[in-house]
Amino acid sequence: MERIHLEQQLFHHTNPPIVGRDRDGQPIYAEEGSFRIPQGKTTTSKSYSSPEVVNFYKPGSERGVAYAQKNNIDEQYKVSRSEDAVKLTKVLATNVDVKADLDAAVIRATSLEPTALEKSFKKMDHVIDAIQATITTLNVDYEVKPQIKAIKTSNMRKGDLCKELVKLRKRLFKIDTEAQARTVKEIQDEYKQKYSSMSREQRREILQSGLYSLDPDVLAMPRYCDYKVASEGITQPEEDNA
Repeated sequence: MERIHLEQQLFHHTNPPIVGRDRDGQPIYAEEGSFRIPQGKTTTSKSYSSPEVVNFYKPGSERGVAYAQKNNIDEQYKVSRSEDAVKLTKVLATNVDVKADLDAAVIRATSLEPTALEKSFKKMDHVIDAIQATITTLNVDYEVKPQIKAIKTSNMRKGDLCKELVKLRKRLFKIDTEAQARTVKEIQDEYKQKYSSMSREQRREILQSGLYSLDPDVLAMPRYCDYKVASEGITQPEEDNA
């Protein structure tokens, strides 16, 4: 509560929220009516660096509805509930996280460096899937001769699997010289669409919803209406000693 009210001022009666601190430790205020960082400002904090963060509850709501539909209506009493049906992957809330995830996705899909692939792929199954997909692409889409046989992966380590994947990719990129750049662009477009920026009007509308609002009787409490911002930070209301 102290962080919400004092450090971030999410419900301050006059000042916009504090979205971070500059290099000198001074507060950086969001644009009026939003959590957007003003243009030209920098912050050492990742908090609220993505305009999508104010809409963080939307994917959760959509997933909740999809989960209920799938497991309580479409397939009632199902014992096993796979994430393949209803995705539960982390929703990225900051630009820093989005860029890191995008870079990792590009590496997994296009890199020709075994070490980078081994670090980026978290599970061996994902490397095996990538190997099988590349073999299928070469055999079916490009009809290579002779056809590439399936690789026996049961006793291979992840590092060795990544080396095999690199061999296949080099062959693919040699046949189709634009495949690597095309794949990178497809991934970038996917992330751009998934984490597209909101307009100021959209953010204002979301921030006026009940999730970001307090009842009038609560806002009338001293801790919301009497805080003052001093040069060194935010202070609580001074007590009346009279």
